[in-house]
Amino acid sequence: MKGRLEHSLKIENNINNLLFQLPEYITEYYYEFKSGRQPSACLEYIRKINVFLNYISNDVKNVKPQDISKLCVSKFLNSIEYITNKDGIVKQTSLAYRKSYYSILKSLFNFLVENNYLDENPMNKIKRIKGEDYVNRKFLTENELKSILSTIDYGAGNRRCVSMQKKWKNRDKAILMILIQTGMRETALTEINMEDIDFDEHIIKSVIEKGHKIKTFTMCKQLENVLMDWIYDRSEIINEGVEDALFISKSKTRISQKSVLNIVKKYTKEALGYSVSPHKIRASFANIMLDKTNQNIYVVQQLLGHARTETTKIYLKNNLNKYNDMAAKVISDSIFS
Repeated sequence: MKGRLEHSLKIENNINNLLFQLPEYITEYYYEFKSGRQPSACLEYIRKINVFLNYISNDVKNVKPQDISKLCVSKFLNSIEYITNKDGIVKQTSLAYRKSYYSILKSLFNFLVENNYLDENPMNKIKRIKGEDYVNRKFLTENELKSILSTIDYGAGNRRCVSMQKKWKNRDKAILMILIQTGMRETALTEINMEDIDFDEHIIKSVIEKGHKIKTFTMCKQLENVLMDWIYDRSEIINEGVEDALFISKSKTRISQKSVLNIVKKYTKEALGYSVSPHKIRASFANIMLDKTNQNIYVVQQLLGHARTETTKIYLKNNLNKYNDMAAKVISDSIFS
């Protein structure tokens, strides 16, 4: 479909721009590992390799595989354990973040060994990063999500901003409702085409980003009503244009991920006093579904489109807190009282 092709080509262009700045062997590596992988995953690989090579040398284009020692890699992995945010506050990075760098570098060096650029993989002498992240994730409650949707009806910001939002109210509400009801990634949401909406079957077709598989989502009646309203508004705005995207921007072209992020941040800041990302909506959807399915991680795995239950388990950890509360109360009542 056009939207998905557009998105893939845009990412491919970003990758090519990065590869132009990197040594030739990185381009060889890219074309070997890209088969079967999503463009967004490929971009993530190349971005992280770019960060690594920039750490080693200011003259990235001329970094030779032989220039990269075990000590270089060890120092780099140590350097990413802490980051300084825009406010100057030093924070520890997540274990998942560090593990991703380890895996990508190991993959790169395996390629270099297999293709005779190196005799030995320096990663073989560096211990794999192990452990678990102990992060207390805060999810939005059902009432908070309701409050966000109500805010769209009234608008966010000053009087002028609220006036400008009226034209796009049904679009913004449909976007938030899809994110809340499906847990869909914002990438997938931006790629939905008009032809993907089937009111007869009450479904939305989309491509889940990881695995590039077609997935269908059921539309509830409330979502259908808002979508119908938006599609009518859209026809007035686009005025017989040829754009096939369901969600369009003020320029009458397919809405971008950044625009979706800004929409979500705008209304969540107005409703909650702080802004959250679309991924936080997805995480909250997962948390609610775990609660409603009695912690059935396999059901939630399918809803989120995760390939492995390990990925879904990050949402389960916070749900286990209620069992700790229960245990404390049982022991308190039966033994300590």
